[in-house]
Amino acid sequence: MNPFAETILRSWRPDYGAPAVLLLTGALYSHGWRRMRRLRPREFGVARLASFLSGIAAILLAVASPLDAFAGLLLTAHIVQHLLLLMVAPPLILYGAPYLPILRWLPARMLKHGAGPFLASPELQWLGRKLTHPLLCWLAFTITSLTWHTPDC
Repeated sequence: MNPFAETILRSWRPDYGAPAVLLLTGALYSHGWRRMRRLRPREFGVARLASFLSGIAAILLAVASPLDAFAGLLLTAHIVQHLLLLMVAPPLILYGAPYLPILRWLPARMLKHGAGPFLASPELQWLGRKLTHPLLCWLAFTITSLTWHTPDC
């Protein structure tokens, strides 16, 4: 192995906070997905579960693997992180339709009296449709990427 790479790998210390949160999210989604699968099997097939968990795995690979150690030193590793976090993980997670499975994990009383009336609000649903419109999402992504990568003058 290259001595440079070996030094980086030896100095890498994993952070356990991000993986713990991501694994908890995956577990909550999986539990809610099983409940939704019983209620709406056509909408919540195995592909949705696999997609969501693959998105979580992509994030784990980007932020909690030796790739993160190399990202500070190698532009290639940094760009791979960007691609995983910006191009791979979001579509996989969104295809998993995370909202209902994660909400189904909540206790029925909290869902009915707390989140239910709030989420049933026509104004909130209208806002959600506008904020998730593909054109607006693309513009937000493009503007954020350009702003982030524009050097300070």
